[in-house]
Amino acid sequence: MKGKVAGSAIFIAVCVALVLSVMFIRNDDAANPRTGIVAYINTEPVDKEEFLLLAKQTRGYREEKGGKLSESLKEQVIESLIQVKTAEQEAIRQGISEKGAYASLSAELEQENKRRDEAVRSKQIIYGPRQFTLQSYYDYKHARTLNQLKMVWKKKQPNVEDKALRAYYEENRNQLAKKHDIIRIYKLTELSMNKNGGSGERERNEANGRIEALLEQMQGGGIPFMKLYESRKYKPGLTGVEVIKEDNYRDMAKYRSGFYELVARLQPGESGMVEENGIKAILYCDARTEGGYLSFDEVREEVMLRYEDKRFGDYLEGLASGAKIGLTELYGTLQTD
Repeated sequence: MKGKVAGSAIFIAVCVALVLSVMFIRNDDAANPRTGIVAYINTEPVDKEEFLLLAKQTRGYREEKGGKLSESLKEQVIESLIQVKTAEQEAIRQGISEKGAYASLSAELEQENKRRDEAVRSKQIIYGPRQFTLQSYYDYKHARTLNQLKMVWKKKQPNVEDKALRAYYEENRNQLAKKHDIIRIYKLTELSMNKNGGSGERERNEANGRIEALLEQMQGGGIPFMKLYESRKYKPGLTGVEVIKEDNYRDMAKYRSGFYELVARLQPGESGMVEENGIKAILYCDARTEGGYLSFDEVREEVMLRYEDKRFGDYLEGLASGAKIGLTELYGTLQTD
């Protein structure tokens, strides 16, 4: 919903110009014009409440003096609404969903939350949150519409030729197939055990103090890391070497996140301190080389999924770029209540 649509800036500029000319568009039934309409997208009215709901979830949302919304914010909301409404309208044309008014959303939300509450009490499985907010339910409905629309769209698409997939792979190889860098890390730590082999808070604090002293020797005294490493490498438990690469970085990022976050940003010759299980260690990056690329066959399924997503995105973009936008007088004076 928040993505950019090609050419949307042009639409917005046109829309703003229309506001300045005080363009007033009525509902289909000219005899019963609706109030509180901010805009029309392909003749479908957009209520003020829906506009403000999207405004509050738009990055950079702020109100100007008197509760008035900034022009840049309103333009962002119109961009989002173009994408939302054109997808909904296409879903209706495809027979996927029925036309629904934003005014009925609160009633739908109340009914859905009641259903979920009853399901939880009866220990039934529910997917998603136990209770929706108005904003999360709005987003949920739009995501469901997109999923259904994509399924219908996909059935109508011809089989993708292997040549097209390979071309897409080559164009996007860095995002699709780049292997993790191979990083060799040397490590200095301290034992946190007493003479009897026990370990407690006191022992850990003392060990960490010694590590901090080593770091001070490196940073303040100018002693090279590898000199300290060589002097300690024959003492069990004080040094170590780890290699991070394609086949182990995911587990490391998941189970040793602090360690991995530091390693991932270290360049050869750089060092830093990390704490794992209450024990500090000094890490030193000795070497870092590019991991190369996975072959097309190794990532073919991922390439297919990404290529399909791109084509579906182009389809949605086409719907949005052809939208006809009309802004009402209210758009120009819109403010929060």
